[in-house]
Amino acid sequence: MAQEKKKRIVTWDDPMPGAAASREMGGLPFLWAILAGEQPPPPIGELMGFEPLEVEEGRALFVCTPAEYHYNPIGTVHGGLLASLCDSALGSIRLSLKY
Repeated sequence: MAQEKKKRIVTWDDPMPGAAASREMGGLPFLWAILAGEQPPPPIGELMGFEPLEVEEGRALFVCTPAEYHYNPIGTVHGGLLASLCDSALGSIRLSLKY
């Protein structure tokens, strides 16, 4: 029962310039710049297939449509996808808050 292997190619931008920009711009303006396409998305979003839809102070909405490469060995979406999605949304909320 040999099956043809599938491939997935993931590309991303160097995250270090964005990290520097976030310190200069401040959290919320930086997140808005990602949404506007003025800053590249983080590599983890490119890898996992999720993205932010809305960000405001204290709130972040992310979206992800699970794909076959998100499946675990029993054919359901791996819980790590949800954990990573929550981690990114919660990290964005923290970044959006003014301290």
